Amino acid sequence: MKIEVWAIGKCAHTYLNDGLSIYQKKLKHYISFEYIEWPESKAMRTADKNHSLQLQAEFVLSKLLVEDQLIIMEAKGKEFDSISFSDQLNKMMISGHKKYVFLIGGSFGFDQKIYSRANIKISLSRLTFSHDMVRLILLEQLYRGFTILRHEPYHHE
Repeated sequence: MKIEVWAIGKCAHTYLNDGLSIYQKKLKHYISFEYIEWPESKAMRTADKNHSLQLQAEFVLSKLLVEDQLIIMEAKGKEFDSISFSDQLNKMMISGHKKYVFLIGGSFGFDQKIYSRANIKISLSRLTFSHDMVRLILLEQLYRGFTILRHEPYHHE
């Protein structure tokens, strides 16, 4: 199984990029992993909200394979604690699916086409985070989940 985390646009903060690099390296010890920042086209940046979301959806859907499992990071998605998130990761690993794509959208969320295509919708918290912060929090939680599955001394109850 492979996990990919896709983010729309570049992360604008050096301090977050440093953390993203650290967790990308750590995750590769547990699973086939890739973090991809898809460029936000000028058309996406300059269009009105609805058109921008449509352009993002078309782009994302063109990159997904039919068999890819899409997980969107969504404020109204299912909430997990770290133990139940690690259980979700375990279910994913034994499911037989080859690739899971965690998608982090821009500040406006997603177009309806993405919501319809999503296999799972996950919320990291009831708090609101910037889409740049979500990148680092998600990678850390993925790492935490795998250390929990391996009974390694990272997570404390």
